[in-house]
Amino acid sequence: MTKIIDPNNNGLITGKINTNSSGGYYDFALNYITSSNLINSSVVFIAKLDISGNQVYFKIAGNPNSVSSGINIIADQNGNALVTGQIQTNNIGGYYDFASNHIISSNLLNSSVAFVAKLDPSGNQVYFKIAGNPPVVSPSTLSTSGNSIVADQDGNAFVTGQIQTNNNSGYYDFASNFITSGNIENQFVAFVAKLDISGNQSYFKIAVGSTSNTIPNPLSDSSGNSIIIDKKGNALVTGTLQTNQSIDYYDFASNHITTNNLSNSSIVFIAKLDSSGDQSYFKIAGNPNSFSSGKSISVDQHDNAVITGQTETDMFGNYYDFALNHVTSNNLKNSLVAFVSKIDASGNQCYFKIAGNQAMTFPSPGSIGNSIDVDRNGNALVTGQIFIPMNNTSGYCDFASNYITSINLLANTSDNFIVFVAKLDFSGNQLYFKIAGNPNSMSLGISIVADKNYNAIITGQIQTNSNGGYYDFASNHIISSNLLNSSVAFVAKFDISGNQCYFKIAGNSDSFSIGINIVADKTMNVIVFGPIQIDSIGGYYDFASNHVLSSNLTGMTIVAFVSKLNKSGNQNYFKIAGS
Repeated sequence: MTKIIDPNNNGLITGKINTNSSGGYYDFALNYITSSNLINSSVVFIAKLDISGNQVYFKIAGNPNSVSSGINIIADQNGNALVTGQIQTNNIGGYYDFASNHIISSNLLNSSVAFVAKLDPSGNQVYFKIAGNPPVVSPSTLSTSGNSIVADQDGNAFVTGQIQTNNNSGYYDFASNFITSGNIENQFVAFVAKLDISGNQSYFKIAVGSTSNTIPNPLSDSSGNSIIIDKKGNALVTGTLQTNQSIDYYDFASNHITTNNLSNSSIVFIAKLDSSGDQSYFKIAGNPNSFSSGKSISVDQHDNAVITGQTETDMFGNYYDFALNHVTSNNLKNSLVAFVSKIDASGNQCYFKIAGNQAMTFPSPGSIGNSIDVDRNGNALVTGQIFIPMNNTSGYCDFASNYITSINLLANTSDNFIVFVAKLDFSGNQLYFKIAGNPNSMSLGISIVADKNYNAIITGQIQTNSNGGYYDFASNHIISSNLLNSSVAFVAKFDISGNQCYFKIAGNSDSFSIGINIVADKTMNVIVFGPIQIDSIGGYYDFASNHVLSSNLTGMTIVAFVSKLNKSGNQNYFKIAGS
């Protein structure tokens, strides 16, 4: 789990914020800031809030009339902020960094590029590095990006994401080197990079599958999605690779691998790289002619990796796990299912579990695991969503292959997504599986964290009905008369046995809000952030059910929020920023 809390329990937040035609926006202190360089833009922001919610700094980077975004942020042991995401350059390769410097990169024109930046505890920029390529297709599709970042004990940054190669199989790394790797022209490739404390690149490695695309497709090509560091300083990464009809791919050691089992597929991978960037193992799972992806990775105290994401079964319920065992699930045929898997320090698979629903129409959006963490006992905690097709009158399968019927959450008139939270022990045995949501609606589990007392806390989105009603994880039917027909952000906490401790929501009627990241501090407070939509008069409801009016931010605008809840679920603060 990435740390968005520094050693002093200050909160770090990143994302994107819109500026107006004057370059103006409101920060989390509701100061109105004007940046004449960044007008009419979605810009990256980094903010730091102290233990009481007071803003320490708020920094932005980007380009006028463009779209940039911060995707992941962490704090190192010295309280520095490390952030990655994507930034868009203009027609001369220019952009503004977090120090408001106008940087020209003559190699990267009109491009969406991946960036890594470091800010010291006071918000001063230490470095800002970019990697990418000019767009192969125009306009640029905001596809090259850094997706996940982590720091080791020495303050080195490790980042993964995806980068687009050009017609000559080339790309620019974070050291501005132009690298050519044969036979991967016009592809999105997964990358892993290491930068030292000053931002010097230690290594940059890529892995890629299919070489047959003439026009790249960021939805089906290769990408690194999540990265973590073990106690020995090894990097563990998961994501997606695209194989072709020749059933081949290249791993991070540039080995050309052929697998007879997984042709024409987006497959899950997990890889381990040592501190020098040498690959220790590279494992894949999935199915032929299907879609699979690794979404989140964590590591336990024994340096075992746990991964969650999505894999696809065929018409007979078959799929291949990370040991390339051909597994059959009689209950889950023609389905995109959530999976949880554990890989030991040597790359051996300990278990591979799936959960979901048998698709009644194909293809379907499917079930997925979005986030995973490990508690101090080595138990895996995972959240995501289960897909229930329209007219489904039965139920779903959990990670223990139990077929569960939930009368409250059937999909009668439209497809349905319900949130799940599950706990698996060290051996992969399911300890609990809980669901929440509403019939005929979309609810999502996005991020999960384990606190020091083995509790699980999750955030995401739940959809209320026309009466403001929804079902929480204890199967209580809750009515929120203030939040009708809405996608609202939620925070829920579970004790060691899976009993719900609290369930809190925030948002607005007829609007969109979601929690996208959550972390627990040393005293078991949690900090959560995401977007929230305010109404025409600047109103919204926070996690304490207070109706808050912001006269500066009106007009059904989606703004960033950050909130802190104590261990009992009582709200300490709720802050918003936007334009």
